[in-house]
Amino acid sequence: MPPDYQKKNFEQKASKDADQTEWDALTLGSSPIDGGLSDDIIADALDDFQEDEYEGHWYQQDVVTDTAVGAVHQELINREKLIGPLYPFEIDKNALLPIAKSRNLTYEFCLSISIQKNITCKPYTLLPRTFEIVCTELTKLHLGEYAQALHTGWPRQSNVPISFKALAEEIHQKTKEWWWGPDDGLNDYDSNHIKDSGIDFIVWNQSPDKSPGQLFITGQCACGDDWDNKYGEAKPENYNIWFNPVSWVSPTTAFCTPHRLVSGYMYEASKKAGIVYERLRLAALGKQHEDKLSQELKDKMEECINIVKVGYQKSGSARATASNNGGGTALPTTV
Repeated sequence: MPPDYQKKNFEQKASKDADQTEWDALTLGSSPIDGGLSDDIIADALDDFQEDEYEGHWYQQDVVTDTAVGAVHQELINREKLIGPLYPFEIDKNALLPIAKSRNLTYEFCLSISIQKNITCKPYTLLPRTFEIVCTELTKLHLGEYAQALHTGWPRQSNVPISFKALAEEIHQKTKEWWWGPDDGLNDYDSNHIKDSGIDFIVWNQSPDKSPGQLFITGQCACGDDWDNKYGEAKPENYNIWFNPVSWVSPTTAFCTPHRLVSGYMYEASKKAGIVYERLRLAALGKQHEDKLSQELKDKMEECINIVKVGYQKSGSARATASNNGGGTALPTTV
């Protein structure tokens, strides 16, 4: 049954505030449930009340704030219900606490990306690049023991061809499908400006007889706050013009994001983009298969978390300085 679409925006803002509460709990040791409450969700809660009924009442702000806090609290409960003991926090009355013995590296990694506002400048560019590789590995593990994978996103890893044509040849060599054949009017030279054609990774389940007709998943990763504008980038029509054909069975698409998507947006993303790997699903897979992830990749995830923590600490110091000096201090890219 489809979720209530009318609530999705309000619930997603509550989810964003829940992220801040989790981050504060992770970095400070604990956080009040309303510690991450933002002006946006309070404004949205205010819209739910009729002005002619509540305007001027002394308790209006209290009612609105309670509604917002309740939404954040419910979102934290939902997260715990969905992944159970794999959720790395616990609610203790009006506080959120990290569970040291239940640490979930993938959850912390995804949360750190969601908290970081600017991921387009160094050192934060490491976050989306590492996220693509993590998603490649976890999707492969989700598909089963016969699955194989290739990270195709830009910039390429050192062991993957740089040019799109050479990448296509690598995909064909590994899969025995994805036959290169540009549409009429196109030639090999025209592909020189193509980076990844919207595909950040390809995962396939190799047939036992090694003949064509395999299951393929083409994945798109979206780390920024504009993730809901990225649904269609891994669709076959975006790259079909270069292959004749891509495969005997049309690939299944996947959409990956480090953000937590509430049910309304999960439904929307599933309808528009295919299989959705958002934070809870990735965290569950990551915890279940952590021993299968390379130590190099886990070290890179730890590095990303620490990069955001350092930026967050600098941001807090800058705020304190600005407050003591009456304002005017420019803040780093984290908030």
